[in-house]
Amino acid sequence: MFNRRALVLFFLFSALLFSGAVRASESTEPRLHLSIAEQLEIDQDKIQAIFVIEAENRSVETLQGRINSEMEEALKLAKSYDGVRTRTETSHVSKTDPDSAIWRGWQSLVLESVDSVALFQLAGKLQERGLEMRELSYSLSEEAWYAARESLTEHIVTRLRSRTQQFSEALGYSGYRFIEIKTNDGRSSERQGMMKMSGAEIFSRGKKMSAPLAGPGVEKISLMLNAEVVLTD
Repeated sequence: MFNRRALVLFFLFSALLFSGAVRASESTEPRLHLSIAEQLEIDQDKIQAIFVIEAENRSVETLQGRINSEMEEALKLAKSYDGVRTRTETSHVSKTDPDSAIWRGWQSLVLESVDSVALFQLAGKLQERGLEMRELSYSLSEEAWYAARESLTEHIVTRLRSRTQQFSEALGYSGYRFIEIKTNDGRSSERQGMMKMSGAEIFSRGKKMSAPLAGPGVEKISLMLNAEVVLTD
């Protein structure tokens, strides 16, 4: 009985050693860890302009009605420009002073477009109607970002394959295969000439303030690939 059990244990121990040897041989396959990074700079193509409708009146109902009416007309005009997206945002009504009988209110209208000609034409029309521009800024549209990232990805993958082939041949191997590829992307912007004001500042500056100026900045898109490669004969 003792010899039989010893024999079984011997075979089990031998099988474990063999299994470990196989895993060890697999883990000693020649491997490369490569990292490649690329960065692309793109001019910002989307413009955002924020306009404000403001008014004063002794009656809150009359004041709100006037703001609503002017906003309705402004939106109607904006809808005639197909390339410009519009939306309404902050609205506020309050007394000019706690002891005053005068109410003051305002509401903002946001314009966004990659068509600068259409947006500025619409902006001019809105200013003619008495709307005040309170912010003008540039950014990169999502469409431009996705197109740039796709182009960057194709370029960096081509570089990765070329670099891997170069290492493989230099080390005397005929081929390779990728075990794992990880990506890490980033995005940052450098804006120029943007001005932004709060509702309180809008009232304190008065209605004679000139429109803000802005110019397009640059968006930086970065991408890094980290790859683990097995070299093959």
